[in-house]
Amino acid sequence: MKAVPLVVVGLFLSATAALAEPAAKGDITISPILGSSWYDETLDLKSEISYGLRVGMAVDKRFSLLMEYVQSDPSRKTTGDAATVSSLRALGQLRPVTSIVQPYLLGGFGGVLFNFDDTTDTAGGSATVGGGLEFAPSRRARLFAEYSAEFYRMRLVTYSSTGTVLSSSERSTDAIQSVSFGVSVGF
Repeated sequence: MKAVPLVVVGLFLSATAALAEPAAKGDITISPILGSSWYDETLDLKSEISYGLRVGMAVDKRFSLLMEYVQSDPSRKTTGDAATVSSLRALGQLRPVTSIVQPYLLGGFGGVLFNFDDTTDTAGGSATVGGGLEFAPSRRARLFAEYSAEFYRMRLVTYSSTGTVLSSSERSTDAIQSVSFGVSVGF
């Protein structure tokens, strides 16, 4: 009877180790994403729900490469006119700890497209940084929550009907900030 508690503890530790199995090299994941995005004041856009899809591949148990598309459909604070903001980005995900609960860091580059109903559309390159927390009950299924900031450079330019620049503002670095939640399924 004295061996029973030791067997139970051994089984528990074995099960925990199996649950914490990190992603293997070459594992492919698909993750639907749902969250909220908010914008710098210069855009005059309301915070709005964001949604997207992420596809990733594990390089090893601590690092993954990700491609992500995220869209949000905010409206102007002052006029109520609609806009669509789309981002496509390539990200690196670094996990310093491999366990059932894994903190991670994100970084990468991409582009952001602003499609406005009330003014000229615009697009530009962006750099993304962020971090999150992943709950990994198995190698194939993971839940995550993260924060990210996507930085882009912009300036406001007004043109005449002949294409002459009428006015131009100073360049500024602005950000789209997001909090996202998702489920990652591995293959």
